[in-house]
Amino acid sequence: MPQACTPAFMHRLPLVEQFDIGFAGNTDRGGHKKRSAMLDKLSAGYTVSIRNNVRNNISNFYSKCRLVFGMNFEYNRFLYTSNRFFVAIGCGAQYLCEWFPGIELLVENHKHVVWFKTEEELFQRVDQYLRDSKARNIIRSNAEQLAHQKHTYRMRIQNMMDIIEGRTEKFYGFIEN
Repeated sequence: MPQACTPAFMHRLPLVEQFDIGFAGNTDRGGHKKRSAMLDKLSAGYTVSIRNNVRNNISNFYSKCRLVFGMNFEYNRFLYTSNRFFVAIGCGAQYLCEWFPGIELLVENHKHVVWFKTEEELFQRVDQYLRDSKARNIIRSNAEQLAHQKHTYRMRIQNMMDIIEGRTEKFYGFIEN
């Protein structure tokens, strides 16, 4: 079962956007070479802020970013994503992430998040959504609403209990449920 968000402290704050792109997480460990290289390329053309120690103030940081970037380890497994995915959408960020198998079951592209499959597509989406604040705000709102409805730890625990107690075999976090 994927990770989740905590709405009590993961939500959009009314702050002035200071950065084109924000990233919270590691860039220097083994499986992050591709992520580090991509952040370097983004930093060459945009105002990028990279933070690795913002857990207690993540809503504050993400609310200051027009876009929030995400890229997993250098392997794609079905429904594998870090908790960054759920934290970002829970914070009402416009999350721009690399596609991973099964993402379509969790969110809709250009409605809740924006995903990319190639470097060229990433830069096209960055340019597109930096220019279109109205679309950014709609995606943010949709993301936060979906995260708080389907991707909270309370929902995950209830889902696990329902599975254990035989009330369901389904995962409640899919958008079609």
